[in-house]
Amino acid sequence: MKYYSYKLLILFAVISLLSGCRQNKNGDEDYAQHDTMTAPVIRNLSAAMLRKILTERNGKILLVNLWSTWSEKSMSQLSDFKELYKDYSNTADFLIINIDLSTAVESKVLPFLKKNKINFPVYLIDANEGKTIMKMLNPGWAGNIPVTYIYDKTGNQKTILQGIQSGNELKENIKNIIN
Repeated sequence: MKYYSYKLLILFAVISLLSGCRQNKNGDEDYAQHDTMTAPVIRNLSAAMLRKILTERNGKILLVNLWSTWSEKSMSQLSDFKELYKDYSNTADFLIINIDLSTAVESKVLPFLKKNKINFPVYLIDANEGKTIMKMLNPGWAGNIPVTYIYDKTGNQKTILQGIQSGNELKENIKNIIN
């Protein structure tokens, strides 16, 4: 009987470990709510990872959006990105970067994503590499959000959209770069 109790205990421990943080295929840790198949996933973004994303385009354009839970404008724009993700995920990659403090992930970021059914990956900037990442995206960035950078299929930055953009404005910019 003890033998089966130990097996059950080990099984529950393994399930508990697998349902919390996990590593994705790149070896980066994901913070995830795993109660549904469409739960939000938050990944850490390092400068090396960003460099790889920018240079290895694989024939797709790239949309990079910076947002925060303390900016109503940037949060409202995420619903447009949700639609864009559905419409353009075959021709565009999306790098949606939250710039909240890491202490706000559990209390603000994940609840917001879950409430709004945002099911595409959202990235957090590694605190030690924030300045490097920002310089890679835009050396002149003044900290305004929302801001969206659009890169062409070869990794060249083509557009910087500062402030809130309508879904139609975002679509037009995407179409211009795809064509």
